[in-house]
This record gives sequence, C-alpha cells and structure tokens, in this order.
Amino acid sequence: MNLFNQFLCLTRFPSKRFQRLSGVSGLAAILILQALSVGCGKPTIAEQDLVQPSSTTEASQATAIAVIDLNRVAEQIGAIERIRTAVADYEFELRNRLTQIKDQFELEISEKRSSQTDDLNRQDQGELDKLMVKHQSALEQQTLIANNELVAHENQLKLKLLNQVRPIAYEVANERGMSIVLTTAQVYAATPTSDITDEVAKRIKKINSEAQSNVDKKSNTRVANLPGGGEFKAY
Repeated sequence: MNLFNQFLCLTRFPSKRFQRLSGVSGLAAILILQALSVGCGKPTIAEQDLVQPSSTTEASQATAIAVIDLNRVAEQIGAIERIRTAVADYEFELRNRLTQIKDQFELEISEKRSSQTDDLNRQDQGELDKLMVKHQSALEQQTLIANNELVAHENQLKLKLLNQVRPIAYEVANERGMSIVLTTAQVYAATPTSDITDEVAKRIKKINSEAQSNVDKKSNTRVANLPGGGEFKAY
C-alpha cells in the first residue's frame, strides 16, 4: 500500500483514536468518583466538596455523619441522562469538525496530484509524500485535541452537578444535626437514618422544576405594542 492509500485509510475518520467519544455508558458512575478509598490516595472532587468538617476538634469528636449516594441523586433528578445527551451532542460537533478537516486535507492532496503528470518524477513524488505525512500528522493532532475537549466538557458537566448537590446536602445535614457529609463510597456501614440521599434529590428536583416553570412562563409570554401606546401580555 503506497503512502497515499495509507493516508486515506488513516483519515477515514480515526475511529480507534476517537472511539472514547462514543463510550458514554460509564456516565452511570459520574458521581460515585470511586478512584478513592478511605485514607487512600488524593481526595477526589466529590470528597473535597462534600467532606468539610468545620474544625479539627469537631472532626475528632463523635460527630453525627450524613451519608449521600451521589449516583442515586444523579439518577433521581435525571442528571445522568442529561449529561449523556449533552456529551453525545458535543461529540457530534467534534466529529463534524474532524470530518471537515479530513475532507480539506484530502482535497489538497487530490489537487496536488492533479497538478502533476501521471508519470511522477522523484521530486514530485517526494513533495506529495511530504504533504500526506504533514496532513496525517495534523489530523492525528486534531483528533487528540478533540478527545481532550470532550473529556474536559464532560468533567465540567459533572462538576456543575456536584456544585448543585453540595449546598443542598449541607442544608439537609444541618437540619438533621449532622455536621459532616460523606459519600457512600467512603462509608463502610451506616444506619438508614444517616442517609440523606432521597431528601437531597427531592429538594433538587423541586428547585429544578421551579426554575423550568419560570423559564416556560417567560417563553409563553408575548409582549406587543398597542397602536395607542402601551403593551399587553398574553399568557
């Protein structure tokens, strides 16, 4: 296979390099963030956000501890599906961008070939080979950039969700006289009364519902100017 055919094979969308983009099924674990165990490794985002005792003294005392299952919260409020959809949409945009880059490179190579005679001399062939190597390298670099962008986008969505859960978890824990919130991944065993998962999910669903209701109300409001001045609103 000559270098030109190799380039075409590698640029028929580098699915292996971009295969990560279609594997969003792991989102069911978006908030478990279990690259941790108690006392082992650097705290994850979930630990840093949710485990914040007010003082060393308080942490050392027998303090009431709340437990939250972040994965269950995400499932109950529909966050997993929303994030999966958002990531898939962003993946689609990135794939289109890479396809456009690939098509442009192939067009340049085709034009270069057509500008040369059928009987390529050594110099012409050398120039064509250099162009194909250049575009192949550039496409691989753009694919790597696209993968990194997708990972960053997915992490941003996860962090946004954690930032929404954190204050509600604190609120529920404080109301129940608990000063520390741990994730289920950090707890070996806990009594059912320490679990605040369902209450946190319930409050977040209510907040999201009210926010969506306000958005719908605004979108259904039409304002029109009357001939004599003033305005009316139709709901």
